[in-house]
Amino acid sequence: MSGSFKKALKSNQKVHRERSQPEARAHLGPLEKKKDYKARAEDFQKKRDTLKALKKKAESRNPDEFYFNMVSTQKVDGVHKKRKEKEETTTEEQQLLMEREDLRYVQWKRTVELKKIEKLKSSLQLLDPEFKQNKHTIFVDTEKEVSECARNAASRATVIRNAPPEVQEEMEKVYSQLAKRYERLRELTIISQKLEMNIHLTKDKTSKKKLVAAETKEAAASYRWCFQRKR
Repeated sequence: MSGSFKKALKSNQKVHRERSQPEARAHLGPLEKKKDYKARAEDFQKKRDTLKALKKKAESRNPDEFYFNMVSTQKVDGVHKKRKEKEETTTEEQQLLMEREDLRYVQWKRTVELKKIEKLKSSLQLLDPEFKQNKHTIFVDTEKEVSECARNAASRATVIRNAPPEVQEEMEKVYSQLAKRYERLRELTIISQKLEMNIHLTKDKTSKKKLVAAETKEAAASYRWCFQRKR
């Protein structure tokens, strides 16, 4: 039987229609047709296959494997979402300017502390006529050794000869203040060194350098710049 004759026979066939929702069940909405079921079935099968593939991938994954996406995403309610990148509010020039302003302020505070130390030493001369400032010259190489020597000199015990109790008490207060001032001076010196190093590193980012000593609470970081021949 040829194909054209089959089509002619089908044209006379009765059209089979899908029944609609009975009136008694009209409150449940329209009755699902075959095309609706087919779309729902295909969606279910697609999701099932996807979950099966993900489960298989998770079972065969290396627990020590690292993905860069782990750094740039965060888990929110069980879903990985992209982290919000922090917008830079200052430019490099503005940051450098602020660091220079901080350095000027620290240097100013350091000068103030030095003047207060000299004033305390003068008051000691008035309290004790036999008090003489140490004229012994000590040669040092670094600023840290300078502050260390000054702190040791301030904390050194001083013999008070034949002084009244009131004067002794006053001198002990002055020596205590002097030791605190020297400690404050040492801290300001360390902060100043760290700020100077940060400014130098910000200005010179292209030159090759090697870290000699890492930054600590007592000293700034130390770098050694590689020699570059000038053209």
